[in-house]
Amino acid sequence: MSILPIYRLIYILNFLFLFLFGSFLFMQLYGVNFTYILDLNKIIIDEYYYLINYIVCLLFLTTLILLLFLLNVLFLFNVFPYSIIYVVLLCVILFCTFIVPINFYKYNEKNHVFPSFIRVLMSGLFLVNNVTLLDNIVGDMLTSLSKTFTDIQYFICFIVNGLNTNEPAKCPIMEKYINPIALGLPFYLRICQCLIRYNSEGGKIHLYNMLKYVCGIIIVICSSFNWDYWGIDAYTSNIIIICAYLVGSLYMYFWDLYCDWGLLNEYNSFLRKNNNILYPPHYYYLAGFLNLIFRLTWAITILPINLLQNKEMNTFLIVLFLMFIEVLRRSIWICFRLENEHATNASRYRTILWVPKMTKAKKF
Repeated sequence: MSILPIYRLIYILNFLFLFLFGSFLFMQLYGVNFTYILDLNKIIIDEYYYLINYIVCLLFLTTLILLLFLLNVLFLFNVFPYSIIYVVLLCVILFCTFIVPINFYKYNEKNHVFPSFIRVLMSGLFLVNNVTLLDNIVGDMLTSLSKTFTDIQYFICFIVNGLNTNEPAKCPIMEKYINPIALGLPFYLRICQCLIRYNSEGGKIHLYNMLKYVCGIIIVICSSFNWDYWGIDAYTSNIIIICAYLVGSLYMYFWDLYCDWGLLNEYNSFLRKNNNILYPPHYYYLAGFLNLIFRLTWAITILPINLLQNKEMNTFLIVLFLMFIEVLRRSIWICFRLENEHATNASRYRTILWVPKMTKAKKF
């Protein structure tokens, strides 16, 4: 069971790409011109059809290898006599996940999405003077992947421990110090981006936006803190953690609706003024409901849920479900975030209000 977190890492990365490409196709269907808004090269739209099929294939292979691994461990089928073979297969799939969809990262002749990721990291040191919408989106996607950094840390620890498949990899220093820092790093980067925008543009809205990510860091601190060391009992520490999660989740949810999606601006209407929307109205109500439910899935972590008798497998499934829900929520968020930017130029990233609708491409 020592390689289960590696399976989870591959699953989440592939689901992220799958939902992201799916959200692009969804926006294209309703004319949201995300290529214009994000400065993406429209030519690569046709590649999303291929990439979705490619990711589905990787998910199928990962599931097949996982089933063979479980048959080997739980029922002693010994499909492969050596467990290290599963590790090699997983590393190949992980490599394919990152390398093959390389054309996705291009967004114009001189720039790539990867430099945008670098700018996000540089914003943590305040080495950039402005924040683009693409930088904003990349930064927010990193916050949704914060729990994934735990599996990346485990993968590194697994390699450091000599690829030992007999027992879970243990790196106390990484788990105690590096892991909490990695969990909070995406929120810190977004805080820095908000401060950069406030410094360059002014407007208290960026400070209010920053509070959303401050809440995220507080949640990381509360959930990672060693309360026993300070003599605080389990009941009190759980109350503190629940309060942090609840306040942070509700603030983030309200911000999603009001600022990121441009809803609730009218006191008597959930939708925007004059129905300035690109999707069918019921989509906004459904997305708002799902966003709330998905943001509150943290409650599962404090419930005594035992799906299976095997503790490691039980933990694997619960954490995988939570991470799956978060990347799904983020993909839905992107659809409505960019739709709001298309319709209202909400964040003032561009000087021109009007944006042409995207024309539909070939059928999927």
